[in-house]
Amino acid sequence: IIDVAPQLFSSFNLNAAEQCIDNNNFQFSQLNATSNQYEWKFGDGNGAKTYNANHRYGNSGNYSVTLIARSSNCIDSTTKEIIVHNIPVGDIVTPSTNICEGLPFILKASGGINYNWFRDGQFAGNSGSSGFNATQPGKYSAEIIDQNGCKNAAKNPVLLTMTKKPVVDFSFDKYCIDLPTT
Repeated sequence: IIDVAPQLFSSFNLNAAEQCIDNNNFQFSQLNATSNQYEWKFGDGNGAKTYNANHRYGNSGNYSVTLIARSSNCIDSTTKEIIVHNIPVGDIVTPSTNICEGLPFILKASGGINYNWFRDGQFAGNSGSSGFNATQPGKYSAEIIDQNGCKNAAKNPVLLTMTKKPVVDFSFDKYCIDLPTT
């Protein structure tokens, strides 16, 4: 008679395989029996010996997360890959800080694929790479959004002032034929 020990099947789910560095919080949940012993290795030198685990990474990069399950007779492990993305970095680009009343003034930003724009701290709209049409004076800032959905503020808010359109007007004293008009 061959005595066969029961096999473990270490398995786990995670809340997301990719997250941004600024607010990452990976949550690992077990799919195994609670009576076994468990060890997590997060791939950055840290680990845990809990049934479920949460981990926050301090650096961007690719990490291999391993769950090791142990019973009195067996050991089993599962590894999953995760990615921690850097936040985007960019600037607001403007040819001037003066808006001429009634003329389009395009603000552009770098470092992302989409941008949320704010004027004086209030949401003013969003744009892609085509830029944002600023029509009012104020302090403009941009939130940069990259292809991974990671967000960061542009380095340089821009203060725009407005020059009013000149008003052309004249008056005259008389309008008779053959008489001088002033």
